Amino acid sequence: MDILEQAKMLDEIANHISIKKGITPQEAWEEALEELRLINESKESSN
Repeated sequence: MDILEQAKMLDEIANHISIKKGITPQEAWEEALEELRLINESKESSN
């Protein structure tokens, strides 16, 4: 996955978290980064 795909996915995750928790997407970025790390780790381990 290239950097642009990663950025788009991070934005989508942050938006989803912000809606779910009633916070701004900016406030959700730290949690979204952790989610993206977990997604990437699981993809790497499955290869």
